[in-house]
Amino acid sequence: MKHALSRLLLASALGAGFCALPAWSEELGQVRFTFDGVEHTWFTLTHEVRGKSRPSAQLSSRSITDSIDIDAFPDPGAATLERLSLTWIYPRSITQPGPPDYTRAMRFDIVWNLEGGIGPHWIGRDAKLDISTVDLEGDAGHLTGTFTAEFCYSAEFYGNPDESTCQPVSGSVDTAIIRRE
Repeated sequence: MKHALSRLLLASALGAGFCALPAWSEELGQVRFTFDGVEHTWFTLTHEVRGKSRPSAQLSSRSITDSIDIDAFPDPGAATLERLSLTWIYPRSITQPGPPDYTRAMRFDIVWNLEGGIGPHWIGRDAKLDISTVDLEGDAGHLTGTFTAEFCYSAEFYGNPDESTCQPVSGSVDTAIIRRE
């Protein structure tokens, strides 16, 4: 019962947020990937939600780590519940001030959410990321790179992936990155 209630609350919160999205968005860049023999070109976007600009490709800085979070959408005109989410984390040096080495991610995760954050999805495992170019100085930067992983299907968000469904995925990222305040 608790699990069903928490999923319902999460779905309501996500639904309310997406209902507030306008039909237009500004394209920041693209994520291209090949999975199951099909080539996909998806889009990173900036859109306004309740008067605030929301980028789907952003850099967040904390005291001990920086992270890049990218949500790519199949429709260049609007964010949807279906998205390809890429996240990587950079450790900050305790002894040396300044930004981390953005060419060397400490951890990289990739997930293809088919119905938003609560439904079936493809979970990336053994994910690898190779950053080609990166300029993350200032409020807006740019990043290009390639990635590989193995996607395994899970029918439920908290469910275990079905090992018989695992297949390779590979792709590239070329997008502006907006620094999150």
